Amino acid sequence: MSSSATYFLPWKAGTSNLYSLEHFQTIRNSLTQDGVFMQWLPPGQITFSEFATISRTMLKAFPQVTLWRGDFSPNRSIIGLLGHKRQSAIHHTAAVLEIPRPEYNNATIPLLAHYAGSLAAESFSEYPINTDDRPIIEYRAPIVNQNASARLTTYFTGANLIRYMVKNNQAFPYEDDAFLT
Repeated sequence: MSSSATYFLPWKAGTSNLYSLEHFQTIRNSLTQDGVFMQWLPPGQITFSEFATISRTMLKAFPQVTLWRGDFSPNRSIIGLLGHKRQSAIHHTAAVLEIPRPEYNNATIPLLAHYAGSLAAESFSEYPINTDDRPIIEYRAPIVNQNASARLTTYFTGANLIRYMVKNNQAFPYEDDAFLT
């Protein structure tokens, strides 16, 4: 995982298509049998609702989606949804990788320290799927941005993100996580 990442700001016109079912299906269809795709998300620009919509949409396209931390910043973090073309477990070689992190005084951090768990479609069943003809993320983004500015809602950062990761881990403990077998 790179310490610098590119992601798309949800409130920009047309950006929602990059979080759409059709986009994820096109990517999945272009991957090799063991291929994976990382969709970086800016928690400081979305609420849990947008995260859930994007997660549900990605789970509709990929049979397995795992959640990863791009960094360990509580309030300006970046997270990634890793879509797997097929159900799989982490390879031993990847599990022992150490990632150099210049922003942490050139320390190395185990790849698995970034792992935040597997996602399950049933966890997001009440949220809509983002499609090209129904771009929920694009329509909601300006409202979310205004509400956050007015302090009527909070972004998916800090305590909100940590609470979700703890809840997800309780629902799908690491010892039962097929990706970690």
